This record gives sequence, structure tokens and C-alpha cells, in this order.
Amino acid sequence: MEGPLPRLGRSSGGRPRDEIDFHALWTALRRNQLIIVGCLVVAVAAAVLISFLTTPTYEAVALIQLDQTPSSDRDFLTERRSTGEVNTDMELIHSRTFAESVADSLGLQVLIEEPRRVARSDILAYVGPSHQEEKAAYELTRESGGRFAVKDQATDRRLGVFAPGERIRLGGITVALSPTAVRYDRIRLRVRNFDGTVQSLRSALSVARPRDPYLVEVRYQSSDPLLARDVPNAIAARFIAHRQSVQQSQARSMVSFLRLQIDTLSRQLASSENVLRTFREGRRVISPDVEASSQTKRLTDLQADRNVVEAERQALAKLLVNVRAAAATRQPGQSSPYRRLLAFPTLLRNQAASGFLSTLMTLENERATLLARRRPEDPDMQALTSRVSEIEEQLQSVAETYLEGLASQVASMDATLGEFGQELGRIPANEMQYTRLQRQPKLLQEMYTLLQTRLKEAEITQAVDDPGARIIDVATTPDEPIKPRKGLNVALGALVGLMLGAATTFARAQLDRTIRTRDDVQLATGSPLLALIPHMPGSPELSGNGQQRALAAPLKGQQLLPYDPVAESYRTLRTNMLFTGASSDARTLVFTSPMPGDGKTTVSANTAVVLTQQGKRVILIDADMRRGRLNRLFSRPRAPGLSDVLNYATSLEEVRQRIELASGQGLDLVTTGTLPPNAAELLGSMRMHALLERLEREYDIIIFDTPPLNVVTDAAVLSSSADGVVLVVRAGVTVSDALGYAMEQLRSVSAPILGVVINDIDFKKDRSYYPGWYGREYEAQEQG
Repeated sequence: MEGPLPRLGRSSGGRPRDEIDFHALWTALRRNQLIIVGCLVVAVAAAVLISFLTTPTYEAVALIQLDQTPSSDRDFLTERRSTGEVNTDMELIHSRTFAESVADSLGLQVLIEEPRRVARSDILAYVGPSHQEEKAAYELTRESGGRFAVKDQATDRRLGVFAPGERIRLGGITVALSPTAVRYDRIRLRVRNFDGTVQSLRSALSVARPRDPYLVEVRYQSSDPLLARDVPNAIAARFIAHRQSVQQSQARSMVSFLRLQIDTLSRQLASSENVLRTFREGRRVISPDVEASSQTKRLTDLQADRNVVEAERQALAKLLVNVRAAAATRQPGQSSPYRRLLAFPTLLRNQAASGFLSTLMTLENERATLLARRRPEDPDMQALTSRVSEIEEQLQSVAETYLEGLASQVASMDATLGEFGQELGRIPANEMQYTRLQRQPKLLQEMYTLLQTRLKEAEITQAVDDPGARIIDVATTPDEPIKPRKGLNVALGALVGLMLGAATTFARAQLDRTIRTRDDVQLATGSPLLALIPHMPGSPELSGNGQQRALAAPLKGQQLLPYDPVAESYRTLRTNMLFTGASSDARTLVFTSPMPGDGKTTVSANTAVVLTQQGKRVILIDADMRRGRLNRLFSRPRAPGLSDVLNYATSLEEVRQRIELASGQGLDLVTTGTLPPNAAELLGSMRMHALLERLEREYDIIIFDTPPLNVVTDAAVLSSSADGVVLVVRAGVTVSDALGYAMEQLRSVSAPILGVVINDIDFKKDRSYYPGWYGREYEAQEQG
């Protein structure tokens, strides 16, 4: 640390405190570069350490494509896929069922704790599936011959010795060591419970749509790069296999149903053809088209259509009654009676009914599959049952709507037939019967051909793979981990270090309330700055603070150097006191300070020296009758002194001591004398006033060194009788609040305040506070 900080609230140019001083900010950062560099080094070192201690995490991605629109040859089984269905597929990929299957197949319950950062395949060649719920830990120690002794860490029981390749039964888990495991002396395995394993897998697995809404990314993160590759590939494979299984199950159900319907229609077609042949042979009907007129044919067609529609209406009404009755008495687990609607041929031509029936079969197959593993009250079972009920209601609504349409057609045809009643009476009964009997085989033949076509389509769907989902990109073994990102960590560490260093710098700057600059003096006192006194190392044999040691040598008879910055600072103080404004007539000067250790004794002594060098008659009086130090600075006895004069114990002539300077000039010194118990009373006594009047007649300048203002009232008492008061503060030590309080005490006694001296300034460290001070550089040039 190079030294104290400049405060950021006010610059040397008098900038208001509510404005940002960027020069002060830069100065604070520059002066505390060691703190900032230290924070930077610590933060970067911490980031590097964390990066190296953090277990690397690898990530692999498998990409699955889901077709938006199924192929045209499967439209009767599969509707257009919506984005909602894609979301359902994504939830299925992330489902617990798939996670359990993959955890079983890859043996994810077993973790390798030691050695660390080793590929799983280097240690384990086989891990059997298990649903073990209890946690366990095992230690394998290599023995001679490349075999491993296995110990249960929980019970400390030895389980046996096994060679790589041999299967080891560890509780509910079966494992086999890889041949490369012999490279390690000790192996520690931990077995997690199955639920925890599945939860961990699902938390590390993410399923998302990257760009295209029909592309799905399966990502997995693991500390083992091989597991990071194997898990998403296994998940994708399970998803494709599941879709294939569902498709084939639906196709098998459809094939079985269509074959049953084809057999039924085949028998009905054969029966209707036999009836027609019997009628033609019995009535000898050859060609009704030639025998009947066009009117007869029209009326016959209309009657036949009416009969077909009526028969269809009656059949559908009866079928709906049977379906409702069966639905009301259906037992749990039985197939839906609404499947019987597929037996009604005309409903197959209805696209909505066909779609609902297909969906109903799919849901019932899923419910039957799920019922084999779960109970009816399971939430998933209830959800499927609810969905089946919704499809049944929709089927019933479609059938009822279709039935109402048939009834309307019958009513319309009846009205038309009524108009042609007379014409119908003239149509031969044989021709009408022949036409009616001929129409039934045609209708059955059309339905038979339709069902045969659908049967072939279902058989093709059953035989081929599902084209609606396929793996576009398989996951590959990652070469580099995604975490930790060492470069980013170091950069963030550097940024945090710089921010922490800057924050520390600014905090120290804002918390520093000591006096350092002219602006600080102005803000605290409103008085002018008289001088800036530099710091100088002192003689080690003298006690006291650093300022006293620094300036003791010149006061012991050595002449101040002509261009010494310290001497020049005191000459500046002399000039500002004697030749600036109202202070030019000041003869009696009081030097004091807010607190002890501010350097008032040193400043007052050296001021007396420079005034003497100017040819002034100067007397220096140590009025600090509590702990005065002028006698030590000048190596003179303390008593007799001022207290003895004020107590009428001696005269001024007896206590006055002559200090000769090397220049041949001299000043008079009066020490404290015997330390009295009533110093303040003596300084305010009539005897003191009389002494001052005498001294003013005999000397040009009278300098009093007094105690600190904020400690005792001696200085305030004496200041009321002086011509001027000089406050001495120590740079970086005196607090602005203490200086302000001292000024309040002086103003309360109407003391004539000349100004403030900032003492003990280390310009080498604090040059940024005093950008206009060049004394040391000027002195070096003169001597050169």
C-alpha cells in the first residue's frame, strides 16, 4: 500500500462535492494500484484454482426429426401432426419411463469416486441392471496377480477377491471390472438408489427444439465423456423404438379388425347375390332396363334409394341402442362398445367418424398396455379412461347426427314418392323387386373393395418402420468439456478482482476523513491555508512524533539549507503570516492544534527560527504547561519557566534562555517551568496579561506553543489575548471533524484566526494531492 487516498468528493480545483471528479477517481486508482493488483491476483488465482479443482463436465447432443405431415398412404391411421403433438413427444423423451430404461441399460447407479476424472469404461466393463434402493460404497484394492480385494465400506466386511472380467455381486448390483482397471491400486465405487439415479439423469438431460419446430435436440451432461455420448443416443433409440412399437400395435389392431369386417361383408355379399339369382330364375327377369320405361326406372331408383336409406337408418338406430346399452353395463377393462360402429359400412366413409374410431383404438391399446403395469386408479390410467370417454361421446354425437340426416332423407323421399304414387302402381312388381335386389350386391361389393384396400394399407404400415421420426445426428464423444470454461473463469476472475480492487479503493477514499488539501481546510474551517510543511525523517535518539524528529536538527544550531524544501515551507509560512492582509500587524502568535501529535510544537519552533533569520526579535514561549516539549527540542531544562513566572516564583530574566543560531542570530526561549495543576487559570491571569504587555515592548514577535484545543481549554484562553492564532494539522492524521470543532472553540472566544498549516506531508507519496508543488525538483536543479 503506497499511502492514503485522495477523497473523491472535492478536487483541488474546488469542484462541488455532488459532482464526480474523474481526476480524483483516476488518482485513487493509481495510488492504490498495489491493492487493485493484489485483488486481481487473488481473484485470478481463485478462478484458476476453482477451474482446476472443478470436475470437467462434458455434453453430447443427439438430433431427432419429427415429420410434420405423414405420408399419404397412412392418412387413414395418422392425422396431421401439430406442434402440440411435438411438445408431447418432447415430454415423452424426457419422461421417467425412458429415464428408468436408460439408467437400467447403462448401469448408472454405480458411480466411480476414485480414481477421479477417469472414463467409466476404463474401470467397469459391465454393470447389470438393478432397482436397488439402498445406498452403498465399496473399496477395491489391487493385490498381487492383478486381482482385486473387495470390501464393503459400510460394514468393513471383505467380500472376496476377483479378477478383471469376473462378475462381482455387490448387494443388488452386478459389475465386472475392465482389464485396464489393473492400472489403479485402489478403486472406490458408490451405489446410488434407483430413484436418485433417475432424478439425476433427468436433471442432466435437456430436450429442446433448436430452430425448426419439428427438430428435437436431446442433450446430456456428464463428467464421463462416454456417458455423455451414450445417454442421449440411448434416449433417442428408446423413443424411436417406442414409436415403432405403438405404430405396429395400432396396425395389428386395424388389420385384425378389417379382416373380421371383410369376412362379414363377404358372407353378406354372397347371400345377396344368391337372393338376386333366385329371384331372376323364379321370375324369369332378364333385363329390367329394356323392359321398363325411363319413368319406371326413375321411380324404382327412388324407391330403392328410400328403402336403402330407411334400412340404413333403422340399422344405425338399432346399433346405437345396442351400443348405449353395452356402454351402460360395460365392466372396467372391457373394450369400448363403440368399436361396433365400425361394423356400419357407411360410417367408414365419414372422415370424422373414421378418425375418432382410429383414435379410440389407439387409446384403448395404450390403456391395455398401461393396465398391465399399473392399477386403474393410477393418474395416467384415469387420464386415458377420460380421453376414451371423450372420444366415445364424440363418436356418439357423429352417429346421432348421421342418423338425423338419414331420417330427413327418408322423409324427403316419402314426399317425392307420394307424388308418383300412381306411376308406381303401374310399375311391374318384378322390375321393382329386381332393381332393389340388384342394388344390394353392388353396395356390398363397393364396401368389400374399400375394406380390402384399407387392409393392404394396414399390412404395409405394419411391415415398415415409422417414417414420422428418425435420428438425424447421433451423439458423438465430446473432445472438450463445456465446464469449467477456464478462459472465461479467468476473465471473470480478473473482472471481479478489478471491481473488488476498485470498490476497495473507492470505499477507502470515501471513508478517509482526514485533512490533506487546501480544499479540506476550506471546507472544515473557511480559513486560508498558510503553508504546506513536508515530512522529513528525524533523528532516532529523539522521542516524540515523526515531525519533531524531522525538524530537530536545524533547531540545534545547524543553519537551514538555502533551498531545503522544509526551510522554504517555513519561509512561506512566515511570509503568509506577516505580509498577507490583516495578519501583517500580528505580533503575538498562538500556535495550537486540534489533537495531540499534530506537530504544533515543531511548527512553532521552526517558525521562530525563520522569523529570527529575517532579523526579527523573537521570543518562543512553551505555554503547554501540561506536557510541553520545547525544552527537549532545544536540549534545555524545563524549569524554571513560564509557570514559575506566573506564580511569582521567579522573574522573566531568570527563565529567559538564549538560543544561538549558526548564522550568528539568536532567539529567546521560555520553557514551561514546573508543570502546575491550574494551567488554564495561570494563562488567563492578570499576571499573564502584564507579561504580554512587557513582551510586546521588548520583542517584535511573540510565539506561544499551546496545548491542543480539543483536549484542554488553555489555547482558547490564551487566544483571546493574542493577535493571531495558527492552527496546525497533520496530513492524513487530523480528522476534519476535529479541525471543525477546534475552529468552533476559537470562534466562541473571538480569537483572530490567521489560518491553518498542514504539517508532515509526504510529497513523494501524496504528490497527487498537491499537483502544483515542485520544491524538491527545483532544489535539485539549483544544486546541480
